[in-house]
Amino acid sequence: MKTSLSKNVVGQLEKLQTACADISKASFTWAIEGRNEGIVPQKNQAVREWIRAQLEEAKSHGYTGLRIVCESTSGYHKRLLRIARAGGCETALVSAEQVKAMQVVESNDTGKADWKDPRTMLLLVKLGKTLTDRQLTGEWAALRELNVDYEHVERRSTQVKNRIHGMLLQLFPDLSFKKDWLFEADAARAVLAVYGFNPYAIVAAGQASVRRTLRNKGYDKRPSSGSFAMRSSQSCNLVKHFGGR
Repeated sequence: MKTSLSKNVVGQLEKLQTACADISKASFTWAIEGRNEGIVPQKNQAVREWIRAQLEEAKSHGYTGLRIVCESTSGYHKRLLRIARAGGCETALVSAEQVKAMQVVESNDTGKADWKDPRTMLLLVKLGKTLTDRQLTGEWAALRELNVDYEHVERRSTQVKNRIHGMLLQLFPDLSFKKDWLFEADAARAVLAVYGFNPYAIVAAGQASVRRTLRNKGYDKRPSSGSFAMRSSQSCNLVKHFGGR
């Protein structure tokens, strides 16, 4: 999201009282320019009461409303911003990277502290370094959620592939496994289906037998998914193959 520096946004800050919050799983610390700071539990009722009190306080000081600003990290901010919007408040975000970089300017200290972060956010708001808190609906909202799931699956897939690759390097330290061969080639599938990548089984069978078996297996043809999964599960049982050796 692009940082907004428009004069209109900066002008709005003169009408709205800004409250910045550093949010964790159990609670959030908050700060308001020239006024108090505190800590609030991450409970719906506690958040509603805090927002109601801050709105009343802001209007008593001549402001037209309240603006809640926080970092968009870990998803813990969603509850606060959702309740704030329902209570008639405006919401905005700040970049976590900018908060970290601005800490030196605000407190002359690079250390992480929940009590310092809201003050640093206030400084970013003064500079107009806020991000739009977009509220997507319909298909766009679904795409946003699906994209989060997709990225999670992609990361997990990479982790699993790295574990498989590392395990095979331990079993066959003299071989170089290229990812295209290991995860896409039919030959690798055949070795897995017949020998389960078991070095003891391959050595015991002998080179000629291995070549003949794979040739008869026809490793250029992929076996059906059902029988392949069954044979792979049986042949890749490390406890069965290596237990006691």
